[in-house]
Amino acid sequence: MAAKPSKTSWQDWLLFGHFWIALAAAGLAWTTAFLSHGKGQLSYLYLLILLGTLALYSWHRIFSFARKGAQTQRARYRLVANYPQLSRSLAVLASLSSLLLLFLLEEVPSPLVLSIGLIIGLGYVVPLGKNHNGLLRRSYFKPLVVAGGWTLITAYLPLHYAGELPTGFNLYLVLIERFLFSLTVALCFDWRDRKVDRQQGIKTLAQQPLSWSKTAAYISLGGAIACCLMLIKGEYWGLYAATMLFSYPIGFALIYFLGRWQSDYSFAWLYNGLLALPPFFIWCIIWIPWFKEFALSLIYMIRLL
Repeated sequence: MAAKPSKTSWQDWLLFGHFWIALAAAGLAWTTAFLSHGKGQLSYLYLLILLGTLALYSWHRIFSFARKGAQTQRARYRLVANYPQLSRSLAVLASLSSLLLLFLLEEVPSPLVLSIGLIIGLGYVVPLGKNHNGLLRRSYFKPLVVAGGWTLITAYLPLHYAGELPTGFNLYLVLIERFLFSLTVALCFDWRDRKVDRQQGIKTLAQQPLSWSKTAAYISLGGAIACCLMLIKGEYWGLYAATMLFSYPIGFALIYFLGRWQSDYSFAWLYNGLLALPPFFIWCIIWIPWFKEFALSLIYMIRLL
């Protein structure tokens, strides 16, 4: 019988109550809209993204707690283990609030976008299939589904809602950059979950030598950098790309140290925190004049190359 997880703290509620990752998702979506079109005013859309992310990750934790092979003694299961009713109540409340906010949006996202988002989210979270892993939570496919969902919610949706999607090649670059950035984080979390995934019949790259996961993550992040460099060459997307570039050196450092941190707290703070870096850097640009000058200088130098 697994030992009961120890007493919870504020960190458990922030990290494993999924408020941290939900804030990162809403902040990343806001960053996309603000840096692309200057339409970064707060709206119900970002609250919808926050609550929708909170709901999906809460249900995912609840279902995974009951799944075969779950390491229920790990810190990430403390809230579900110690407060099962409250955890389910928060998941239900976040889900119902998300549905309510759909009716408060000035412009409701297209049915196609909503349908794709629901298929990705529910297909990954709901315990269906032979091993109750979710129809889209499959061998080697898992990080691609996660990255696709984050791309839709934090890149395509805010641009669509702003009413001015970039045209042609620029749109593809933005979406590919976000997909590769999210994939980098997903590959790191696959390494954390490698033992449980193996027990649940899910084959991942992380079950190979650690160098394989690191190499894949380096390639993914390198591709995101290439997309940003191409965006900087354009006329309107320089500040967006420069802000994303500031996050990548930290990403390379986290990939390098992958395997040295074992605790759930380290992964939640650092690797989920990587997704919160772009909103942090845009606030630095807004509030710190010399930082904005540095970003503009970086853009100018890259465009001279």
